[in-house]
Amino acid sequence: MQVDFSGVVTDISGIPPGGFFQFSSDGSFGLCVVDDGGTKAALTLPTADSKNHTIWIQTGDLTHQPLIHFPDAVLRPELSSRTSRVIGSGLICAGVQRFILGYEAQFQYKTFDVESGLIAALDDHQAVQFSEWSAGQIVRIRSAPRAGAPVSRGAQAAAAVDCWVAFQFHGSRSATLLTG
Repeated sequence: MQVDFSGVVTDISGIPPGGFFQFSSDGSFGLCVVDDGGTKAALTLPTADSKNHTIWIQTGDLTHQPLIHFPDAVLRPELSSRTSRVIGSGLICAGVQRFILGYEAQFQYKTFDVESGLIAALDDHQAVQFSEWSAGQIVRIRSAPRAGAPVSRGAQAAAAVDCWVAFQFHGSRSATLLTG
């Protein structure tokens, strides 16, 4: 029997910086980052029912819990949520780089490069910020040809469709699963 599961169960040491994962304990999600001291940490993403939409930097209590790493995860901004300034945490796009703000303590935010997971400086005068985004993956859905129907090469290519399946939504709207 095959299992359709794109995750890898591991601990924080098995997730590369910039890797997207789910906490097995409560189902929330996070992004693996490296803090100032070179230690792996997690940007814990708020759930749809969170009262505030702050992304917290979690450094402790990560080594002894199983995490589900999604190596093919993608972050997708909601283009209509573009804003000049994000209150709390947001996704920032500057040039070809993508950043995310994580809240540490006492109104201290750190900026992380989403792809590398490393702390990064940001020249925000040429940046666009998004207050809403989703994290998920693109899933290829294939449909089998009908029995007895002639199959051409073009028909086979048209039988596969890419769908966006979101694991996590960040922003003011409450949604946990988006497809399209």
